[in-house]
Amino acid sequence: MPREPYNPPLYPVLNLGEVGLVKDLIPFELPANAWNDLKNIRMTNDGVESFLGEELAITPAIVPRGFFPVTLGLTHYWVYVGNTAARVYDGGSNTDISPTPAFTGTDSDLWVGTVLNDNLVITNGVDEPHYWNMSPASPLAKLPGWPAGGICQFIVAFKHFLIALNVQLAGSNNFNMVKWSHEAVSGMPTSWDETDPTLDAGENLIGEETARLIGAQDLRDTLYVFSEGSMYGMSLVAGSDIFRFFEVSQNTGLVARRAVTTFEGQQGPVMAFLSNGDLVYSDGQQLVSMVHHRIRDWLFKNIDQDNYVSSVLLNNRPKKELWLGFPINGESTLTHALVCDYDSPTLPWSVRELPANTRDLARGVDLDTSPLTWANLNIPWSSASDRKWGDSSFNATQDSVLIATDTAVYKADVGNLFEGATKEAVAERTSMNLSPDNQVVEVTGVRLSANGQPFEVTVGTHMEPGAPVQWGTTRTFTPGQDYRIDARSTGRLAALRLRSLDDSYWRVKSVAFEYWPLGDR
Repeated sequence: MPREPYNPPLYPVLNLGEVGLVKDLIPFELPANAWNDLKNIRMTNDGVESFLGEELAITPAIVPRGFFPVTLGLTHYWVYVGNTAARVYDGGSNTDISPTPAFTGTDSDLWVGTVLNDNLVITNGVDEPHYWNMSPASPLAKLPGWPAGGICQFIVAFKHFLIALNVQLAGSNNFNMVKWSHEAVSGMPTSWDETDPTLDAGENLIGEETARLIGAQDLRDTLYVFSEGSMYGMSLVAGSDIFRFFEVSQNTGLVARRAVTTFEGQQGPVMAFLSNGDLVYSDGQQLVSMVHHRIRDWLFKNIDQDNYVSSVLLNNRPKKELWLGFPINGESTLTHALVCDYDSPTLPWSVRELPANTRDLARGVDLDTSPLTWANLNIPWSSASDRKWGDSSFNATQDSVLIATDTAVYKADVGNLFEGATKEAVAERTSMNLSPDNQVVEVTGVRLSANGQPFEVTVGTHMEPGAPVQWGTTRTFTPGQDYRIDARSTGRLAALRLRSLDDSYWRVKSVAFEYWPLGDR
């Protein structure tokens, strides 16, 4: 076949953000627009792009172990709690709101929090639960009417009640106890006395006596309560019972108390949670794996088996993403975030590295007193098009993902630097069969639909699935200037690597391989 130097056959690969990362299947089995290796890459609008970086928001006055952005009217605060103390940041100063006596927790005692009637309520499972009335002049205080010396592993606001799980009272462990307060239409509940018939307070034991209740999540008019291996529902009813309890699943539970959240699914609101051996979403009836035949096996082989309980699942609503922060094998703090684009019906996943010694992830209003402007944005406008803009700066009420580490709190998706340094961003795919009859091909170039700043493109080939890739020469692709890069690589299967090692931002929607079939050889 005579070669046309400028008109070779093309193998187009479209919608590069549609499938996302797949580690549980061999690359040869994947659709062409799937990726078998990603690092600091996100899926968005049918494309792949390098993750934006993070910017230092505050240097905390204590080491944060729990981080809670809260809002009172038009006033926003960041509350962060350590093992023994607590602070609140208002955008200008850090104020000590530590209780007396001090907390007694350690690094392994994880904080969880909830808001009821403009009061932040927190617990760490070893100290009595406390609340803060959102006044910097007031320290944290013990809950009114809470049994003296009692502790709980989890607490959540539901309707006008506080619900405590896995409760220890008078030295007695009640792993499967659900205990609720008297109703509080405003302010804080005044009593937890389940023996007073004039009050709505109560308690109930659900599931097996030895089943430890881990956490809970409200969805529509039901609070879903999780043990490690089961899932229950509780809903408000008329009459003296106050709540109705029912079983949802005997096989699926929650393994990390902070790894449950809600998001807007394709058919309405659903909850997502890290379960025993899976990451699932549910409307309260059906349970659907979000990672089966994608990254489920990879996740549970790589998450640290001693510290997985510290994992955090966060809804990054402005970008319609879920972030699962987890510790990789051998680490005690959160090291990576698996990121799901839930705006896409295919729910593609990608990976972002987290700063060193990350303890918590949260979403809150940016308290920066000198917000980003067009002049200091330092990224292409297209990468920030989901943000709310004023005439000259970002809207002050824009939510940010906040990353709390031992020494810093960062705002994510700002600029291109990670902890003040350049990052490596990589998207790689191997074992693509360009020829429908599995012929040997010569790849002569790749055309790219891309925008942003320059990045590296490397093309390779290999003869069989699983065989080493023979990578060719790495080329620099400059969006807006280049439309293709040259390549010279021969084999049955093609490979592609997109990469940057500096502080550049780039995005690729599609590629097309230029190739010539060479026969069976």
